[in-house]
Amino acid sequence: MNRPVNLPLGSKGCAFCSGNYLSQPDTRQEGDQTSSGHKQKKKNFYLTPRKRSTTPFKMGSISQSPAFFNIINGERRSGTKFDHGIDPRTEKPLWDVPVASAADLDDAVTAARNAFPGWANKPLAERKKALARMAEVLNENTAELIEVIMRETGKSQLMASIEIQNTAAQCLFYSKTALEDELQYEDETVRIMATYPPLGVVGAICPWNFPLILSTIKVVAALVMGNCIIIKASPFTPYSALKFAEIVQGARCVPTRSRRQRRRHRVPGRRRRAATAGQVAAGAYFNAGQVCVATKRVYVHEDIYPAFVEAFVAETGRTYAPVVAADAETATPTVFGPVANKMQFDKVKGLLQDVKKAGGEVLTGGAAHDGPGYWIQPTVVAQPPEDSRLVQEEQFGPVVPIMKWSSEDDVIKRANLTNSGLGATVYSKDLQRAESIARRLECGSVWINMPERPREAAWMGGWKDSGYGGEMGKLGLYAYCHVKSIHYAK
Repeated sequence: MNRPVNLPLGSKGCAFCSGNYLSQPDTRQEGDQTSSGHKQKKKNFYLTPRKRSTTPFKMGSISQSPAFFNIINGERRSGTKFDHGIDPRTEKPLWDVPVASAADLDDAVTAARNAFPGWANKPLAERKKALARMAEVLNENTAELIEVIMRETGKSQLMASIEIQNTAAQCLFYSKTALEDELQYEDETVRIMATYPPLGVVGAICPWNFPLILSTIKVVAALVMGNCIIIKASPFTPYSALKFAEIVQGARCVPTRSRRQRRRHRVPGRRRRAATAGQVAAGAYFNAGQVCVATKRVYVHEDIYPAFVEAFVAETGRTYAPVVAADAETATPTVFGPVANKMQFDKVKGLLQDVKKAGGEVLTGGAAHDGPGYWIQPTVVAQPPEDSRLVQEEQFGPVVPIMKWSSEDDVIKRANLTNSGLGATVYSKDLQRAESIARRLECGSVWINMPERPREAAWMGGWKDSGYGGEMGKLGLYAYCHVKSIHYAK
């Protein structure tokens, strides 16, 4: 089910076709100095929206039968074969999308190759201007994109809005950031410059959990460095990427010629234990746990384990219990939505069945909704065996195992005993100790005293089996260019 999307947008060079948690008791005394300048802000979301609408969102603003096309060579293209996604709220089919053929892919590659020389030779200022215009287009079409994302992923209005706002922020970041020629060395005989020529035509295969931002990140990074790019959207969630490409093409953002593992934490002292439980829950349940850096395992020191678990279970029931309407088609949960597709729904149910048989204690949740849709109750499991699938595998869903620890060396060893290593979080009032633990965790990103919040300015990449390379931030641009040293004789 290939769906290429061919971009430079508005032009013909881009194509769109279709952590673990460590917690410890407070070792500081009343009045001890805390980490000044590192106060935890009360934001429980993966990325913080600039504004949050309080107006109830009504499904139906988008046409009931909208048309979706592959965008190839700057043009909308249908097909002879069609597929469709499934609404996770209802299990009913969504709109038809054309399945890209081998000929479509060949045409997309040819168009991108033809567009590449002209796009690569455009002044950097023009490429940056195009990305800034993309951010404007996203903001101008927020309402339509919100509904598309809600339908294809099952997200709430808030979650869809956050994704769009952060997608626009990513466009703006790269509209101001690029790798430019740098002086590496100079003496009386030579001057050496590092330059960053583009790769050419880039292909990107995109996931389904954040279909808009995880495709756009690749598009804007590739474009600002002078590449052309072909995007393959997930067959589960093809709609937002295809709609975004269509909108951007129509706005002519570019001249029309030429064309994993999860995180690890620590908890501050007793008076902040409930607040920290809320932060950990935000990291575990954001997007129904379908985030690459969402909390996978929670390790809590044995001295505070009972109190923390009590606070975490309370937060789970208070904030993240799913809202399923009698008519699932009208279900618009405020925060917690369904799992995005049947494949993942079945996997999470299998993990629940396995951990129950293995002896893990289900403290809350533990079941799927009986009616239509891929709804799973937010679930807390106490002390599951270390060799259970829930501990060893990535659940990518709203099921959180919480385990005790007593020895710091032992818990770090347990946290690192995995084939993956994307992100971790550590909570502690003792910032020096938290940083020491962060440096010992085998992963690409660590957040201290905050839920995981990938930012557009920070590199995001994994260790071990969590991925090759990375993206985002200025360092993420290296994936989209060669590095060339030019030596000038004097």
